[in-house]
Amino acid sequence: MVGLRPATEADIPAMMEAERQPGYDALVGRFTTQEHVANLADPTAAYQVAVDREGQVLGFVFFRDLT
Repeated sequence: MVGLRPATEADIPAMMEAERQPGYDALVGRFTTQEHVANLADPTAAYQVAVDREGQVLGFVFFRDLT
C-alpha cells in the first residue's frame, strides 16, 4: 500500500535522490537543498511524498503557484 503525506525537510535527501536519477533533470529539473527548503516554506508551493507502509519515500510531487 502506498500513502501520501506532506513533505518535510527530513524528506529532502530522498527527493534529491529521485531528482538525480538518469534523465530526470531533462524532464523536470533539479533543485538544490536550499531551493527545496525555500519551497517548503513558500505558501504558494506544496510537496507531497508517496510512502510505503514502513514510511520509506517512494517519490514526490511538487506543486507551485498555488492560490
